[in-house]
Amino acid sequence: MKHIITPNITDENRPPELSLRLLGLAVGVSKHQILNHPRGVLSYANDAQDPVIIGRLLSDANLEYTDYFELPTRADSGSELGVTVVGVIGDTLLSSVAWLMGSPLAGMDLYDSCILAVRVSGAIQLIPSCRVLSGRIADEQVPDPETTLPSNFRPKGAANEGYNISWRYWIPCGGKMWLWYSTPWATTTKVDLGITGTKKMTVTTGDDITKELLSGTLQISMSDVQAVEDAIAQSARAGTILQNMLREDFTRFEKSAES
Repeated sequence: MKHIITPNITDENRPPELSLRLLGLAVGVSKHQILNHPRGVLSYANDAQDPVIIGRLLSDANLEYTDYFELPTRADSGSELGVTVVGVIGDTLLSSVAWLMGSPLAGMDLYDSCILAVRVSGAIQLIPSCRVLSGRIADEQVPDPETTLPSNFRPKGAANEGYNISWRYWIPCGGKMWLWYSTPWATTTKVDLGITGTKKMTVTTGDDITKELLSGTLQISMSDVQAVEDAIAQSARAGTILQNMLREDFTRFEKSAES
């Protein structure tokens, strides 16, 4: 600290780029987390990990979050919508920001958390959401009838082999309605999970989410929609920490732009 290259920071002398530097530090911690993450490096290849890009997403959304995605009037359960995902602020970045700002929220608390940046009518909306890394049984895998089959409910933090995995996202839409989409399955020859771009999302209900989770087909630890809602609540908490970290510099930028 004696050889720090930034000036002393006081209320009277706060470098205008301080928050961007803090965000850059959080990104560095996030990338370090990814290197030793049980989900694997490739799972996070498309997460937003550039402080300038993350700052721009937040700025485009006026540093505000949207509680839920507003569905069209006649969007019934099972109907599909095309939604453009511009970026994803993932759990490793959110937990790094929380740690840097002194929050007790840890990596496991935010394991299934994320903030989706989506484009709606030309504007960027930031929506605290939930995502899990789902798995599937390979087609060529023939179980041995003399062995005990493993549970389909894999514990949080379990490692994977880097294929037969897919991100599943749930986006709240208010009331009991939700949107969900899954990324393409990673295989031994195709590992790009492609989490951004225009996605075909499906309208569903909380009851249907619980039914799917209880079936164990996603091979994750969650068993009901309440777990999804809890993860989204954690996303919102971490998002507020990120928001507060950047708000002062963002406010200064707005004022300078107006003048």
